Amino acid sequence: GWRLGTFGLFRVAKVLLPRMVARHQANTLSPTAAEAAGVLLVTSATAAVRGNSGQHSHTAAMGGRRLLCQSLNAEYGPKGIHVSHLLVDGAVDAPDTLGKMVGQKKFQELRQSGTLISPGGIADAFWYLAHQKPNSWTFEMDIRSQTDIPWWNTPPPPSRL
Repeated sequence: GWRLGTFGLFRVAKVLLPRMVARHQANTLSPTAAEAAGVLLVTSATAAVRGNSGQHSHTAAMGGRRLLCQSLNAEYGPKGIHVSHLLVDGAVDAPDTLGKMVGQKKFQELRQSGTLISPGGIADAFWYLAHQKPNSWTFEMDIRSQTDIPWWNTPPPPSRL
């Protein structure tokens, strides 16, 4: 999980972000402070902020990704690159992935229950972040279904002691 989730992002950022900065600096169309030099939007999961039993590799990858985004934001934000970390906390209404994992009957039940996150809603969030003004950038956004209880409001499991 870490190799793709964190190291993959590191390698992309190492190549991409300096080129965004150079392109912005070379722009002869007189860029203004209201224009971003570039945007890096990174999709993640709740595992970036808390671990679950049996998800050690995933939690390490997502936590590393979040911390890498913070570091990239600190380095490249002042250079005009908007780095944003998006937590998608829940199942997404995606018949080609989730539908095949849980089967059509269960997938249709989930769709009817309103618990699935809308891909269009995720796209809207990405669009919103990509078009923010540099004086009001969002670093982190948590996307979830209206029926979901956020992890920070969920009571802890009973103690096993």
